[in-house]
Amino acid sequence: MRGRGFLLCVFAFCAVAVAVDYDFVGVEEAVPKMSPAEYTEAYHAYRAADLACDVFGAADRSPGAPGYGASGNILPYTDTKGLRENREYYNLSAGWFVRDPLPPESVEAKIIAYEDAKGRRKPFPDRLPFLLFTPDEKLLDGKPAPLVVFMPGNGELGNDLNRQFRQSLIFERVTSKAFQSKHPCYLLVLSVPTDSPGLWEGATVYRPSSIENFLNDAILGVARAQQSPPVDTNRLYATGLSYGGVAVYGLGCTFPGRYAALVPVAACPTGEIAVHPTQPGNWWLFYNEGDKATTEWIETVNAFKRRVTLQGGKFRVSTFPDKGHNAWDKTWREEAMWDWMFSKTMDGSPVP
Repeated sequence: MRGRGFLLCVFAFCAVAVAVDYDFVGVEEAVPKMSPAEYTEAYHAYRAADLACDVFGAADRSPGAPGYGASGNILPYTDTKGLRENREYYNLSAGWFVRDPLPPESVEAKIIAYEDAKGRRKPFPDRLPFLLFTPDEKLLDGKPAPLVVFMPGNGELGNDLNRQFRQSLIFERVTSKAFQSKHPCYLLVLSVPTDSPGLWEGATVYRPSSIENFLNDAILGVARAQQSPPVDTNRLYATGLSYGGVAVYGLGCTFPGRYAALVPVAACPTGEIAVHPTQPGNWWLFYNEGDKATTEWIETVNAFKRRVTLQGGKFRVSTFPDKGHNAWDKTWREEAMWDWMFSKTMDGSPVP
C-alpha cells in the first residue's frame, strides 16, 4: 500500500513487527471536499431523509432501551470438551447474557417480528455466550477497571466458546502478568451466533441493527454485573479481527461516544455507516499490505477516514509489509497500540 494516493510518513520498528503509518491524502475522488459545517449539514439531511421513510419510527435511545442497556440476566455456561482447560489456563470465566423479552409494542420488537416474517435464515437469538477475564483489584488502587471488548472473526462464530481459542494470541497478551501490571483491565469476548440475521447490514449512526443492539446490551449487561472491581464506563475499548473488525466499525459508529478507542484489524467499514457529527471517535486500523480482502476496499477506508477527520476525530492507519489476512497477531504484539488505546477516555478527560 505504498503506492499511488498515499504519503508514507512514519516507520515504526519493534522486535516482532514492522508497521508503517501514513497520512491520509488524495481522496477527493472518493469523497468530495467538504468543510466540517458542510459535512454536518449533509449528515443531518441524510439522517432526516432516512427517518422519513422508516416505517418503524426513530430508534429509542433512552436508558434501558435495546442497545442502551435493555435488561437481562447472566447465566452460567456449561463447559464443552477442552473449554475448562483453556479457561483455567487464561483465568477466564464463561457465561450467557440472556436479554429479557422486549415489549411487543417497542420499535425493536416490531423490527424483529417484521424481519422474521420475511423468512430470515435463523430466528433472532435470545442469548449470547461470552468469555471474561477479570483483573486483580490490587493492581487498580481502588479505581474502576477499563474493559476491552474483543470481536472475533468468521472462524470463531457460534455458541461453542472453545472456538475462540483458535485465535489465542490476544488471550496470551492481555491476560499476561506483564500486560496486566501495566494495563489492568477486563477482557470481554463475545461469541456471535452463526448466520446472525442482519449483522452489520444497513446499520447507521442513527439506526443500529437489531443484532448490534443485542450485542451492546450484552456488553453493558456484563459490565454492570462486575463489581469487584467495577467497570470504568468512561474507558470502554473495542477491537476485532476481519469480520469482527467490521463489527468494531459498527459498534463505534452506531453507538457514538460509548467507546473511547476502536481498533479494527484487517477490516473495512461498510459504505452505509455514517460518522457522528460531534462524536466521530478515536480509531486505529491495522492490516497487511498484501491482504486483498482489505486493500480492494481501501477507497471505502479512505472515505471513512475523511469523514472522521472532518468531524474532528482521529483515524490512524498502520500496515505490515506482509501477505495474507492475518494482521492481528502482529497487532496484538504492538506495545504502542495498547499504550494508545489505554490513554483514551470517552469524554476526553485525563486517564486516572
